Amino acid sequence: MAMSYEEKRVRNRAAVRKYRQTEKGRSVIESYQKSPKFKAIMHKYNTSEVGRKKCRDYRRSEKGKKASRDYISSEIGIIKRKAYTKSKKAIDNRRKSRLWGDYRITEHEYTDMLDLQNGRCCICGHTNESGKKLFVDHDHDTGKIRGLLCARCNIALGMLRESFPYADNLCEYILDRC
Repeated sequence: MAMSYEEKRVRNRAAVRKYRQTEKGRSVIESYQKSPKFKAIMHKYNTSEVGRKKCRDYRRSEKGKKASRDYISSEIGIIKRKAYTKSKKAIDNRRKSRLWGDYRITEHEYTDMLDLQNGRCCICGHTNESGKKLFVDHDHDTGKIRGLLCARCNIALGMLRESFPYADNLCEYILDRC
């Protein structure tokens, strides 16, 4: 009949206890206890045991219980904040604050500009098919708003540094090479 795991464990423990009591077992244990490997293991075990005991005592104290409650409530707060930042309402609120903070226009003024352009980019005339909003193009020196651009045109305009000589050179280059 096969022995269960628990029975094997008990039998092995008894055998180890019996071996330790013999002369040979004691000499092996003593020589092992003098080795640096054993000392390192015991140091690690002892410090962690002490640490575990201190940790257990701390968790049981009033200060530890309060710290645990505070940690749990802060974790719940973090989860709620993460959920909120991904929500549509939060995204809309961030967009509104960016529009006002960067360009001094409201969401209503933005939609009016979008309606005037028929929902299309000022430069290429394409609609933003991905459903994302168009970028507000403005003069960096005066702050005056020029119109709404798609992502590609906004990036291209930024790469040209809003400079006529760069744009003229680019046009000449394309006309000469094509």
